[in-house]
Amino acid sequence: MTDDIVTRARRFQGGIAAADHLIADLADEVERRIADVEDLHRLVDKQAKLLTGAVNALRGTPPPLTLWSHHDVGEHATAMRARAELAEQRLAAVARILAHSRLVSPSESMTVYVTEVQAALDGAP
Repeated sequence: MTDDIVTRARRFQGGIAAADHLIADLADEVERRIADVEDLHRLVDKQAKLLTGAVNALRGTPPPLTLWSHHDVGEHATAMRARAELAEQRLAAVARILAHSRLVSPSESMTVYVTEVQAALDGAP
């Protein structure tokens, strides 16, 4: 009977040691996951600041104690890009007309020149 008690005690001791190792491993895993979550929080904060900066650049500084909504930032960026491309096209058209006007003889009608400039300003390529 004494051998039986000793065997049980040893098994119990072995179980406690195994549980201690398991608990230590789980504690390490919890610490790693906490660190991962903290890293993700920092990343989200950084991305939020970048997105807010982009929205403010597109829409201007918001009123005090206000933030612009981010839901339509893609639409605003697309519209701004389209306006910039149109402005570039118009500028290039005006530059072509101005370059051409230097080559035009003084006797050519001013009406043609004004019509071309107006077309360029209206967005004609």
